[in-house]
Amino acid sequence: MEISFLVSTDTIVIVSVQFILMMFFIYLGIKVSLFRKVSRDSEESNSIVITGIYTVTGLLLAFSFGMSGSRFDSRKKDIVEEANNIGTAILRSDMYPDSIRSLFREDFRNYLEARILYFEAREDINMIKKSIAMSDEYADKLWKRATELSKNSQYLVVSNQMIPALNAVFDIANTRMRGELYKLPDELIYMLLLSLIIGAFIYGYTSQAKGKVDWFIAICFCLVSIFIIFFILDMDRPRRGLINLDDSHKAITDIRKMFQ
Repeated sequence: MEISFLVSTDTIVIVSVQFILMMFFIYLGIKVSLFRKVSRDSEESNSIVITGIYTVTGLLLAFSFGMSGSRFDSRKKDIVEEANNIGTAILRSDMYPDSIRSLFREDFRNYLEARILYFEAREDINMIKKSIAMSDEYADKLWKRATELSKNSQYLVVSNQMIPALNAVFDIANTRMRGELYKLPDELIYMLLLSLIIGAFIYGYTSQAKGKVDWFIAICFCLVSIFIIFFILDMDRPRRGLINLDDSHKAITDIRKMFQ
């Protein structure tokens, strides 16, 4: 999947540029109001339209924040579920004789390290690809061994327990990867940023029409807006930023204890 400009650009850069643009458009709104010599009565007659624009912008912020938070929560649950599934599959390998059990556990150990590397690679695309290739390699070994053993009537009951467990391990790994790829649509973010810029312009335009521009309120409006944008983008980027999945990832690293 191609990485978009919004995803590849650091969040701090995006919100910094947004803050500058919002302040500029407040100033531009003031200048346009002075140029047009907008009266207070004219401004009040358009109050319904202005209120509507601010309402739509607020709804966009709330909607985007909700989507971002929901996706972040879903990613946390996927990591914990993957940890549970891997742990279950490792425990089920104990039902095999020691000679087979040791082979399973060795491949599970390598698979686990590959999944840990997948997270710890952070934004390193090459390392992410390497971890996926490693996990696929050991997943193939585990699956082939389990399916071969399932053909032996001696291990039929055990295989009926192991194969569904392996299926769950591989499925959640794919679900987790897809969950990271599915982010907020760029179009939605651009629309949100544009709405805030328009809102900033309207603030400057209407404030000047009232005869006074409160720059303290203007700066607070811009700061609150970019803080919300920052957290929306930060939650949508699980591999970097202040809001991350490190705590959830401990559920997988703790599985190492099963091999001690």
